Amino acid sequence: MKKIVLIGLLYESNLGDPLSFDCTKYIIEKLDPTIEVEYLDFYGRASIESNSTNSVSKRVIKSIYAFLKGIIGTRIQELAFQRRRQHCEEYYDQHFKDASMVVIVAAGTITYDVRLDCGPYYALVAKYAEKYNIPVVVHSGGVENPYIQSDKRCRRLSNALSSDAYKVVTTRDNLPELRKYVKNPKTLVDKVADIGVWSSETFDIQKDQNSNLVGIGMITYKRFAEFKKGVSHEQYNQTIIYIIKLLELNGRRWKMFTNGLNADYENAVEICNSLNLKPEDCIVEPHTPYELVKIISGFKGIITARLHSCIVAYSLDIPYIALSWNNKLNYFSESIGYPERTVTHENFSAKQIIERYIVAENEGYDESSRASYKETDVDYFKKYLSIMQ
Repeated sequence: MKKIVLIGLLYESNLGDPLSFDCTKYIIEKLDPTIEVEYLDFYGRASIESNSTNSVSKRVIKSIYAFLKGIIGTRIQELAFQRRRQHCEEYYDQHFKDASMVVIVAAGTITYDVRLDCGPYYALVAKYAEKYNIPVVVHSGGVENPYIQSDKRCRRLSNALSSDAYKVVTTRDNLPELRKYVKNPKTLVDKVADIGVWSSETFDIQKDQNSNLVGIGMITYKRFAEFKKGVSHEQYNQTIIYIIKLLELNGRRWKMFTNGLNADYENAVEICNSLNLKPEDCIVEPHTPYELVKIISGFKGIITARLHSCIVAYSLDIPYIALSWNNKLNYFSESIGYPERTVTHENFSAKQIIERYIVAENEGYDESSRASYKETDVDYFKKYLSIMQ
């Protein structure tokens, strides 16, 4: 029996990453149900690390780590990789040796910076794929960082992606920038849909046709500051509060939700406290990809700052408005033909957001374009399976 290894950031609290694994498996089994599919984590983890905030010691350690990353971020990343390296070498070697193909479930892993430097892991994938003579493909990655030749982390990631082991590398967003990374002329480089657009089919969940509930997808205000988008803590919270008030003035029910990250949930609780509301009455928090899709399926539309809630909503034929803190949200809306559904920090006002949301709710999506966009994933998995054969 042929085996395809899926590898990426499997054990992440942000449920967009594990969701992408499930959608990838769905497409593979849709095309060939005889193929065995195995999930692997880039870091060799066996489970999601605790997301609990009850431990004071864990919060202190995270705070110290964040502080150190701001000062000596690159060195911290290198030390983290060296600490994991031997385990990862053994882990990759063990699982690659009987594989027919490796698929990197790329999501946000085409990146190098103090938050996430995936170059060493792409290099390890190439090393063990070459050892066992198995092809590697990278599917629907977001190009998170611009190509900067002077940055050694960028060069390391580029060198890995340019290895002969990588047969196809695809992105969900910035194709011109990806081409700068992949220098091997034999590697096919192209743009496809994010694999999460298959969420509805993967989990066999459809939208609630009778819902009149608006979902507000929360994010920590820190993301706007981190990406220098000019939206302060107070501005973000006040905008969400004003969105809630405008919805209520229009007789609309609402509920906040997250993509699974605790920092996002904490910001939602802060807003509930400002409104003298009980968090348990106003926030729904998923713990699995299935729960995330199920929660979003219960909304008529959503206003959110997390990319994969937009993608899941699109899969379910539910309109969204994205609050952009990262260009990947802009890229997604442009890719599906609705750039106006992303609100940037220059237009960050509740009134504009609600106005755009009402238009999106009334418009929905062009079904023909949506079907064509989703089919790009299937077309490329057919190519991957032909390479494997």
